[in-house]
Amino acid sequence: MTDAAPGRTVLVTGGNRGIGLAIARSFAEAGDRVVVTTRSGEAPDGLDAVPCEVTDSASVDAAFAAAEGIFGSPVEVLVANAGVTRDQLLLRMSDEDFDSVIDTNLAGTFRCARRASKGMIRLKRGRMIFISSVVGLYGSPGQTNYAASKAGLVGMARSISRELGGRNIRINAIAPGPTDTAATRAQVGEAFIKTLVKDLDISKPITVEAIKGLPLEKDLVVDMEPFFAQYRSVMPFLINESDPGYTERYQSSEDRERFDDTTKCILCAACTTSCPVFWGNSGYVGPAAIVNAHRFIFDSRDEAGTERLDILNDRTGVWRCRTAFNCTDACPRGIEVTKAIQEVKRALIFRRV
Repeated sequence: MTDAAPGRTVLVTGGNRGIGLAIARSFAEAGDRVVVTTRSGEAPDGLDAVPCEVTDSASVDAAFAAAEGIFGSPVEVLVANAGVTRDQLLLRMSDEDFDSVIDTNLAGTFRCARRASKGMIRLKRGRMIFISSVVGLYGSPGQTNYAASKAGLVGMARSISRELGGRNIRINAIAPGPTDTAATRAQVGEAFIKTLVKDLDISKPITVEAIKGLPLEKDLVVDMEPFFAQYRSVMPFLINESDPGYTERYQSSEDRERFDDTTKCILCAACTTSCPVFWGNSGYVGPAAIVNAHRFIFDSRDEAGTERLDILNDRTGVWRCRTAFNCTDACPRGIEVTKAIQEVKRALIFRRV
């Protein structure tokens, strides 16, 4: 986002803290003119701010009008970042819990995009960036409302791009993974954050770079398709052609424990892109794919373990691993990645799960 032509007019919703503030400062440092929205209208140091409640269309219209007054021209770049969480297990989640998150995260983005499009159409150019989440792509227990709102942003971005792409207006949705922000600390606690920044001296500057081993698209954005192609190659889904004769396939707690650790994978690519073998050979299937194969190879309900082992027995498969342990150290979920890889190797050697 920082290597485009400077001087653009940028509006960042929810830009007073966390990811939104970091994005706003990045644009400002690149020479763009930036205004952030906050509920109070209080501005962060060095930035202009306007009050906005994204759940109210009149407030959104007023915020855009105020921002355009500061800029002296329409908004060229919209970063729709404002969002909330109200986590709760499905059976305990109230209608209000669900509706409030959808109204802010999804409908709020819609209101901002609708208002931004008016100015962008007049300018015959524009950019909209919707801040989705990895939770919207893969789900998370207790976050049915949040996951639905963030998944909806992906569909919204695709639909709007079909409407406005021909007018030189580009729409993207990006899906950050776990990020060390004040909101994340309040939600999941210090223990989880310490896992994310373990072994780092946070009293000193920390350099943020694009993950290694994948084609760089722009700034910190990489092309994830090679990663997901390797993931798909191991058939990461349950395969069982037999008829269970009932609605569920039962499994003992002992059988579940055999592969429980590898079910935690969120496909963040941290393990694969920390692997020195993957850096030098993008054909290597990588730790994440092996972890997800492990999850089904050792699942007592699955019938395709042999096929997956054959896939991983290829020259670009599991034998490429050099047991550097980078993958285990990098995993934000604490999965014993190297152990899982070694278990797959043993299964190949002895042909016994």
